Amino acid sequence: MYAYIIVSDPTLSFSFVLAENVDEYKADYEAGALEWMSANGFDKLWNMPRNIEQGGDCKYSIPTAFV
Repeated sequence: MYAYIIVSDPTLSFSFVLAENVDEYKADYEAGALEWMSANGFDKLWNMPRNIEQGGDCKYSIPTAFV
């Protein structure tokens, strides 16, 4: 699938970092992703990254097209 993805728009008016495995993201990718985001303009009050925890009950199923 994916480790993480950064989502935004051409005007950089918002950003989301979606991680399939939060623990893996924090351990292996977060520092580099935050550095890249800051270097690329995602350091403003309206578009800087903020943690939004989904909790352990957020489960994803694999679409049957990928099985």
